[in-house]
Amino acid sequence: MIFGNQFPVLNYVFLPYANGSCTGGIKTWSTSLTTVWIACCNKSILYPLLYNLPNLENFTCGLGTVDGKTLICQRLVLKQFNLTNYCQCNPPHMIMMKMNEIKDLYRCFPNLESTNLTLRYPGYLNDALHALNAVLSHCSNLKSVDCYIKYSGPDCSQQSFDEIKNRYPLFKDYDGCAWKEREGYRCRIRKG
Repeated sequence: MIFGNQFPVLNYVFLPYANGSCTGGIKTWSTSLTTVWIACCNKSILYPLLYNLPNLENFTCGLGTVDGKTLICQRLVLKQFNLTNYCQCNPPHMIMMKMNEIKDLYRCFPNLESTNLTLRYPGYLNDALHALNAVLSHCSNLKSVDCYIKYSGPDCSQQSFDEIKNRYPLFKDYDGCAWKEREGYRCRIRKG
C-alpha cells in the first residue's frame, strides 16, 4: 500500500479517493511521506494517517463521508492542514464533521503554520466565527489562514466584521468579507 514503507523515497502522494481499506495490513508506515492530498476521503482513513505517518507536514483532504472514529488528541508535527468539510453533491451541502470535532482535531496541531478551511455552518455567521475562534485558538503558530464559511444568514456588513475583530483578539489581523449566494451566504476570513 502507498502509505506503507515500500516506497522509501516517496514524499508526496495525491489520491482522488481513499478510505480505511487503504490502510489494512500495513505493518510499517511510511517515514518519507511529508505531503498527502486526498480529494475525497472519510474519517476511517483520515485519523490513521494523522496518527501513523510520523513525518507528515502537509495534509489536504475533502471529507466525503461522515463515517469513522474520532481522533484521540496527541501532538502531531503537521505544519499545514487543509480541509473541505462538506459534500457539494448529494445530499447538498451535507456537513461531514461537526465544529466540536474540528476543534478537537486542531488541538492536535500545535505546530500548525497554515490552514485552509471550507466549512458549512447551519446557523448565523457570528456563531460560526465564535466556533472558528475556538478551533484556531489552539494553534498559536498560525501564520496563514484562509477560511470560507457557507452559512444560513443574515448577511454580514463590514461593520459587523470590525465588531468581530474587537470581540475576538485572534481575528485582529484578519481580513474578511461576506456575500449573498443563490443558496444562502458565504464569508471569507483570512490572514497572511
